[in-house]
Amino acid sequence: MDAHDAEARRRRHRRRQHGAQQAESRQRPLRRDDRHWQEARRGVERRSAVSMMRSFSATVLAAGLVVALAAFTALAQSPGRWLMQKGAPVPAPEEEYWNATANGKLYLMGGNQGGKNDRVLEYDIAADKWTTKKPAPWSANHMALVEYRGKIYVFGGATVESQPNALKSWEYDPAADSWKELPPMPSKRTASVAIEAGGRIYVIGGSDETGLSVATNEAFDVATGKWETHRPMPTARNHPAGGSVNGKLYVIGGRLTAANVANMLSSATDIVEEYDPATDTWRSMTKMPYQTSGQGWITFQNRIYRSGGERVVSAAIDADRAPRRGADRARQPHSRRRRAHRLQRQRRRGAAQQRQRDFRTAAVTPSPAKAGHYR
Repeated sequence: MDAHDAEARRRRHRRRQHGAQQAESRQRPLRRDDRHWQEARRGVERRSAVSMMRSFSATVLAAGLVVALAAFTALAQSPGRWLMQKGAPVPAPEEEYWNATANGKLYLMGGNQGGKNDRVLEYDIAADKWTTKKPAPWSANHMALVEYRGKIYVFGGATVESQPNALKSWEYDPAADSWKELPPMPSKRTASVAIEAGGRIYVIGGSDETGLSVATNEAFDVATGKWETHRPMPTARNHPAGGSVNGKLYVIGGRLTAANVANMLSSATDIVEEYDPATDTWRSMTKMPYQTSGQGWITFQNRIYRSGGERVVSAAIDADRAPRRGADRARQPHSRRRRAHRLQRQRRRGAAQQRQRDFRTAAVTPSPAKAGHYR
């Protein structure tokens, strides 16, 4: 037998071995310690990072759009339509910036690319210009941000060393470009939502140091500089949206489990709950049309607008399995490598359509007969 025949036999043998391995893989569900399952998870997490960035983009669009509309009354000229306008690119692209608007400008803080996340960027909407501001005195991501009387308040978050970061609270003055440390939060949390009402900033939900979702409801009184503990939220969750309408607080969507892991391993929710600070009571409201978390949101003219979110990956899993079997299956991470490839292709094809369909307007009213509706 010459060398050419021997090489041909070796190639045929390798092909048979590869075929046998594929057949074995198709016949068994993957375990969490399986290499293929881990590769599929990493692939989905990478796609989820893109989803998060796109969710942030929707947040930036909503925040910048609403500020511009409030200033130029363009809403009356084109009601119910997206106004797309290309702006100056972000000078430092980053995943999961956290943002707030103050004095007609947009501020981005933190990020989640690893390393030091103390960056602060200011976007002047009128001038279409970005400016790098004084770095934050801490490095964190997944903080809770809210604007009150021209200043931005930052609570908790996570760092590379700590999940979550801490009890620390900060006040940022955009006019002076300065930071002031505030009394620490009573409990460590990350991925909470901060909502202002009546001079108090309520920091609600989030996840604790173990990664479990919490229902904690703590308020910071800006005038006295003291923290107060209030009745916990009925549904513990992290990564929710929120807003205040007519003195009442609304917590929208979020994740029920798995704090900072892609939705392949966590559970998004459509739950909406209202908190009345006057009576320290909660009640359930009309659910969202879709289950989602990590969404963009803003309150404008007594309505809470939410956009985007992280349900795209979950929807792609549904679309992936639908052609193979009519009956529904439980959502679980038993994807084989080839299924993950299809998921990624479906994710790219359907992302734009899904984000568009996932935008709803919440007209929240305190009336029990009409607790809230979406259109």
